[in-house]
Amino acid sequence: MSFPYQMTLGATPDDAGIYEMGREIARQCKRIGVHVNFAPTVDINNNPVYLDTADEFCPPGVLAADCNVTVGLLVDEESAKITKIHAKDVKSMTHILSEITLNQGGILTANSTFKLQGYPAADARGEIKSGSLHDFGEKQLKKSFEEFILDSIWIEKQKDPGTLVFHMNYQLKNFAEDAGEMLYLPAPLFTKNKSNPLKTPKRLYPVDYSNTFSELESVKIKLADNMSIVELPRKVKDNSRYASYSSFIFKGKNSFELNRHFAIKKVSFQPSEYKELKRIYDSMTSSDQNQFVISVK
Repeated sequence: MSFPYQMTLGATPDDAGIYEMGREIARQCKRIGVHVNFAPTVDINNNPVYLDTADEFCPPGVLAADCNVTVGLLVDEESAKITKIHAKDVKSMTHILSEITLNQGGILTANSTFKLQGYPAADARGEIKSGSLHDFGEKQLKKSFEEFILDSIWIEKQKDPGTLVFHMNYQLKNFAEDAGEMLYLPAPLFTKNKSNPLKTPKRLYPVDYSNTFSELESVKIKLADNMSIVELPRKVKDNSRYASYSSFIFKGKNSFELNRHFAIKKVSFQPSEYKELKRIYDSMTSSDQNQFVISVK
């Protein structure tokens, strides 16, 4: 006679049925002369998970971001060796440096350098492989801009397979709002948070992320000779122990620079930590709606 596994018993709400099963096991043990049964009382569900080595975009030596196991077995087909991999935090970073020239009529000519590390780099490599590099570049621009022309895009060679660096030259039309003698220029370009995903004042369950991450965007804007800066967004800095946001503006001669940084430093925020996390999202969302005001002579 066979009985259900311990994991099955733990999932059933029928305590009386489990008790009767225990009585039957004891009866059968007594019949064959067993005085003490050392059967397992806990099922730890430690079945091995083998990782697909064809996923060359995943950072080497780590589990995928959406993997729900804590230990995986990586099989090297050439050497026939099996390596045990424990889940660990991957340094995931998005760093964008843009240099922009604002011409008359609000037309921007720009070049941007994207440096991606960890899972953002893995995702980008997968997108590039599934299509063309030019289509990938247009997809990045389409996330932030309505009217654009992608002039060129190229990838910089990297020794680290967990890092991807690519450059784009492009033009933006009608990005700056033209109000006659004034231009209103939104900022930032690529990392703008349009709305706060944390809307409720309280939360009864955790806020979970697939991995920790950091976003850094630096935008350097050069103005035409007939333009001058009228108003710049205020500086913002809001930090907690496990999340942070900051936005700083540096003014130069007929130019300015925006530096924006957002970081999530752990993967799960408990309900008691929700208020601090929401406050940082509120600060970021409000700051990201600001504009640069430019005077045109």
